[in-house]
Amino acid sequence: MKNKNTGMIWVLCFLFLVAAIALFLFGPPKKNKETLSFVENTATTKQATTPKETPAPKKDKKDHTTENAVYVSGAVKHPGLYRYYGNKRVDDAITAVGGFCKNASTESINLAQFLQDGEQIVVLTKKQAKKQKSPKEDPAMVNDSKNRQDSQGASKVNINIASVEELMQLPGIGEAKAKMILDYRTQNGAFQKVEDIMKISGIKEGVYNKIKENITV
Repeated sequence: MKNKNTGMIWVLCFLFLVAAIALFLFGPPKKNKETLSFVENTATTKQATTPKETPAPKKDKKDHTTENAVYVSGAVKHPGLYRYYGNKRVDDAITAVGGFCKNASTESINLAQFLQDGEQIVVLTKKQAKKQKSPKEDPAMVNDSKNRQDSQGASKVNINIASVEELMQLPGIGEAKAKMILDYRTQNGAFQKVEDIMKISGIKEGVYNKIKENITV
């Protein structure tokens, strides 16, 4: 019995010695690098797929509560005032007044242009538009003073025969007012004196004082 116990003790000592040697040679068991890498990749993926905050859409700065108005005249079915809110285009104004007349020159205005509060939209007839492109001198409209020069020797603009481009060279006269001057000439004949230009809507004393030294009839 004593010999058996002694044998067991020696076996246990041997196994303990083998285990100690193995621990010394190979060290403690290492963590699974593959598992650790998978955990790190999962964390990175979650961070990368975190949704970012969507920026709030920009608000339209155009005031949609203020009433605006433009005056539509010329070759349209129902000339008159067009009231609107927010952003509108010339096409919207033309539609609101019933559309073009049959003799309207649809190319005389830009339908895509945004409306400006207080402006006047003049739709020319085909005859008026053609006359603008290739103006012919009407003997009744030609004045002997058309070639006069002012005291500084610069040529004055004859408002009875000037084209849109020539009229637009005058201070305070844009394309819309220039077309209105031509429209007035077609419907009422030649201006009798330079002061008559104030009969055009939008050309009052202030604008007249700026251009009176540069125009003639």
